[in-house]
Amino acid sequence: MKVARAQQGAAVLDYRQTVLTALGDVENALVSYRTDQQREAGLAKTIDALQNAFDLASDSYRQGIASFIDVLDAQRQLAQAQQQRAQAQVQSALDLVALYKALGGGWEPYQQVQLPDYKVFGDAPRGIRFRGLGKKRTGTPHSRWLSGGYNCYAPKRKARNELCVIKNWAIPVCLFLNCASGP
Repeated sequence: MKVARAQQGAAVLDYRQTVLTALGDVENALVSYRTDQQREAGLAKTIDALQNAFDLASDSYRQGIASFIDVLDAQRQLAQAQQQRAQAQVQSALDLVALYKALGGGWEPYQQVQLPDYKVFGDAPRGIRFRGLGKKRTGTPHSRWLSGGYNCYAPKRKARNELCVIKNWAIPVCLFLNCASGP
């Protein structure tokens, strides 16, 4: 009996660690994707400015004010910025795929999965503020189960069919309670 409980406890700890690792992977993928999007937007502005510089250099060359070297230099800078933007777009697409996979997506076609009937709004986890749904509920923070600054406010009663929200992710409360079986 003690061996079975120890194995169950080890399995629960392994699962909790897996969930936390998955949340960390999602967070890292989101940060990478957002950083690439910001870099791409900055490069778009740079390309606009370099296009104006190239047009100005071309006009100046036609009027005899600038040399052809100035036109070539402006064209080189514009081409380099366009190449950097293309590379940023590729990296952004790769990070979007990484985010999709971190969220649980795979390479197989979409298949509808039957999920258990969790009560999210009727018996909403305490301590969670659902946007536009009224006052903040209070509850007991269960941060002792979590690491990395994640705070989970689970209901005081141990209902298996409720969700705990961690950084906008809904996790079954059962995972944080030593339930013998799933929800």
